[in-house]
Order: sequence, then C-alpha cells, then structure tokens
Amino acid sequence: MPPVAELDTPDLRILAACTRAEADYDVQDLLPATLDELGLAFHPVGSEAGQEAVARALARRMLAGELTPREFTFRIHQRHGHELPLTERFAELDDEYDTLE
Repeated sequence: MPPVAELDTPDLRILAACTRAEADYDVQDLLPATLDELGLAFHPVGSEAGQEAVARALARRMLAGELTPREFTFRIHQRHGHELPLTERFAELDDEYDTLE
C-alpha cells in the first residue's frame, strides 16, 4: 500500500499502528515527535496556542464557505467562551445573535 499523501516517517508508522486501547497512553508520548517529523506544530491540550489554532481553523472553514458566520460565532463561543482574547469579540457577537433570535 503506498503512503498517504506521500507521508511516511518512522514515528508516523508507529503512531498509525497504535490500537484504540493503546491510544490513551502511547499517543500522548508519540504525537509531539511525529508532528515534529512532519514539520507540524504541536500544541499541548488546553494551551492558549492550541485554542488559537482551533479558532483559526474554524475561521478558515467559515471563509471557505463551510460554516456560516452564525455557526462560526456559535462554535467559537461554545469552545472558548469569553476567556480567549483572540476570540472575545466573536463570543460577544454570538451573544448578539442570541439576543436577535
């Protein structure tokens, strides 16, 4: 079987071979090295950098037409509340949408 999207690294193979039962333990240790091997950023769970990366990914989906502005603000508000400085204005906009409904 050929590698998917031409990605084939030693750590990626190990990560891909993990069973569901191993995921809770091994993935946490394997993921940072695997992402580094692929040239991707690793954001620890719950980190502000990780939350901002999620917000940016949602924004790209909205700009691509995959989410409406209403869906975007709802998801931002649901995931981050009013706590993340980057998304505070979007959470406020979601509050406004709720008021109008």
